[in-house]
Amino acid sequence: MKSYRLFLLLLVAVASASARAATEKIRIMSYNIPMGNILVTDGNGRNTWENRCAVIHQYLADVAPDLLGMQEPVRQELCDILRGIPNYAMVGTARNDGAESGEYTPIIYRTDRFRVLDTGNYWLTETPDVHSKVEGSSHFRIATWALMEDLHSGARFLYTNTHLSYDSQPVRLAQIKVIKQHMLDLNNKYGKDLPHFFTGDFNMKDTEENYTYVLNWKLLLKDLWTSTRNHYHYSTGKTTPSGRIDYIYATKNVTSTYAQWDNRKTPDGFWMSDHDPLWADAYFTTSVADDARAAIVKAWLEVDSVYAYTNTRTRLVNAASQLSSDGMEGGFSMRNAIDLNSSTYIHSLYSKTPPAQPHYLQVELRDDNVSNFRFTYYRRSDNEEYGRGDRWKDLMITASQDGENWDYITHVYDFGGDVARSYSSENIALRKPYKYVRFHVLHTPGEHLRNGHPQFSVAEFQMYKNEVTPTCLYAKHQEVKEATDALTALIDEVSRQAEDGTVTRAQVQALEEAAENLRNARYNATAIESVPEQMAQSKEMFDLNGRKVQAPQKGIYVVNGKKYLKK
Repeated sequence: MKSYRLFLLLLVAVASASARAATEKIRIMSYNIPMGNILVTDGNGRNTWENRCAVIHQYLADVAPDLLGMQEPVRQELCDILRGIPNYAMVGTARNDGAESGEYTPIIYRTDRFRVLDTGNYWLTETPDVHSKVEGSSHFRIATWALMEDLHSGARFLYTNTHLSYDSQPVRLAQIKVIKQHMLDLNNKYGKDLPHFFTGDFNMKDTEENYTYVLNWKLLLKDLWTSTRNHYHYSTGKTTPSGRIDYIYATKNVTSTYAQWDNRKTPDGFWMSDHDPLWADAYFTTSVADDARAAIVKAWLEVDSVYAYTNTRTRLVNAASQLSSDGMEGGFSMRNAIDLNSSTYIHSLYSKTPPAQPHYLQVELRDDNVSNFRFTYYRRSDNEEYGRGDRWKDLMITASQDGENWDYITHVYDFGGDVARSYSSENIALRKPYKYVRFHVLHTPGEHLRNGHPQFSVAEFQMYKNEVTPTCLYAKHQEVKEATDALTALIDEVSRQAEDGTVTRAQVQALEEAAENLRNARYNATAIESVPEQMAQSKEMFDLNGRKVQAPQKGIYVVNGKKYLKK
């Protein structure tokens, strides 16, 4: 289980100061896998999907891509792939019906590294919002896009993934023109200077005129392999090299330090696919807004360090009307989630086409003063297979005041292991009061995907209000309180200006200085004072976060308002 605090520590460990020149390495991969049991070698039966899937899991674990644009997987293959790569999620939909039928072009991403701010799909025709195909195309073709934020650096970027037609060069050109316009529209909408990755199976060699056409867009794309040319294995997965047709493009503000085609075989000597996976290591320069978001993450860690929280029994969900979802299966009552009976449950939509976003459970808070809470979760007990398979495993929490604009809060992972029936979270800091909280289910153990996202069930759910412990540093030390309040106010100001594009380097520096002031105040408030051993043994002890300690081990504690070093 990773708590909110541990998650922030992870982010801060890899985030540098606002003067950073670039993001840390992003490993991006493009990989076409054939649908189902399409033969890719000699037809000896060793290349069935069951055999290939296990090898692909190991391969992805070895290479550890941060982002993966995949082509040709169908729904069951995606279910199988995601089941074997923990802490990854996907966006995307199927091409034949815009839901679950046919090939996907999913964007798969590390949930501990990125969050999706916006996403969508479109068909490669002159009517991209309508299920259609261009004249001469044998199949429907689709593209998936996402606006993403790097949780390590605060950097935002765009990503488009696709699979073009094999029919003819003119058909591909028509499809490419649709993608070109859409990518330009995305950059105009979200920021003309945003980095943009573009991956896919293009079914074209680099000698085809369409290849040059892509490079001459207004976005000034480049082929990351030609910009790097390291360790290229010139093969498409066949025993006889025939030229590459898979590419990783990026805007000119992206730099690649390493690129590789991997033509490894399985231990049994068969191919994982009829395409070699292509991956590249890339980075790009962060903006002032990116640096501000990274500094905000560090600042919140300083704020969190002065608080300790007391668990209360104050229930925050007292009526079924407070619960809602973007896709709840008919016939289930929201009352089932709060009836104290684990054999009754609610279930996300599966009988009809659910939303093309991760399904969520939403809570309307009716207490205006909730800024800290914990939640409890129980899986269904009436069916062990689905109880385990459809329980929460990887969760993203967001919050909103108006129901339209949503702030990222945190991720919660693991939920106690595959056999755990219940889970109780640590404190989750909302930082400020919100009216709505959403629990987005990104992963379940069973990975029973519906429209590209796992279905889930909930037997019992509850949120409890947490309160600030009176003995914590914030409550007891005036200098700490003043420094905390000043930093919190500055975080709010910089956050707003980072989003509207008006934040300056000077403000980012001021934020970092305010965080340092709080760090110094916290140090001054916790300077070690000598407390006699006998007195220490006769008084209550608290840790540095104000929590009472019954059996103290070696370390520093607070005794009677002073520091005590237990040796």
